Amino acid sequence: CNTHSLQPQALIISRGLQDWDFAPKPVSIPAAIALRSNYSQPLFSCSLDLSAAAHVKAAKVLQPVTAARRRAALLRDYVVQCPNFPNSRCQDEDRLAAVSLSTRSHILADDDTVSLEDLIDMPSGRLLLFLESTAAPWALHVMEKCLLCHEKGHCCEICRSEERLFLWDEHRISSCEACNAISHRSCSDAAFGRGCRKCDRIRKVRGDAQRRLSEGSSGGYSSGFSHGSGGMG
Repeated sequence: CNTHSLQPQALIISRGLQDWDFAPKPVSIPAAIALRSNYSQPLFSCSLDLSAAAHVKAAKVLQPVTAARRRAALLRDYVVQCPNFPNSRCQDEDRLAAVSLSTRSHILADDDTVSLEDLIDMPSGRLLLFLESTAAPWALHVMEKCLLCHEKGHCCEICRSEERLFLWDEHRISSCEACNAISHRSCSDAAFGRGCRKCDRIRKVRGDAQRRLSEGSSGGYSSGFSHGSGGMG
C-alpha cells in the first residue's frame, strides 16, 4: 500500500550503531519520515550507543573527529570572549552569531553526542571537514590576527620560551595533572622524573605561608602569656 511502500536511500540506525554500516536500505514511508524529522537531533552517544564492533570499525574516523571537536570548542571559547572578534566594533550578539553552528551547536557542547546527520557524515569525512573549516577562522584570529588572544596562550613551564602554547595542540603539549601547568611535550619528556616546577613553587609558597602562620601564632601566645604573668605578679 502507499502508506508502507518502500523508499530507497535511507539509513538503518541500528546497522550504523551496531556495525558502522551506513549503506542506504529500503524503509517504509513512516520510517523515512521519522528519520527525516530526527535527522539533526543530538540523540546518540558515541561512547554508549556504538557497539564494540562499531567502535573498532570507526576508530580511524572517530579519533580525528573527537580531536577536531575538542580543538574547535577550545578555539570557540577564546574568540567568544574576545572584544575584537569578529571585529572591534561588534556587539555581544554579533560575536555569538559569528560562532553559532545553528542545528549543529551540540557538536561543540561535548565530544561524544552526535546526531543522525553527524553519524552519516563521519565515514565520508564531511563532518571532519565541517569542523576544520568552522574552526579555521577562529584559529587564524587567535594565532595571527589578535595579540590579545595570542597572549592568553601558555608559556612552557620548563624551557620558558616566548612561544605560546595552546590546549588544543594536544600532540605538542604536556599538562601536569596536579596543577595543569603546560609545557612542550619534548621538554616534559626530557625532564621526566624531575617533578613539576610549578608544583614545587606552590608547595614552597604554601610551606612558607604555613611557617609564618605558625611563627606568628607562637609569638602571639608567648607574648600574651608573659603579659598575663606580669599582671598576676
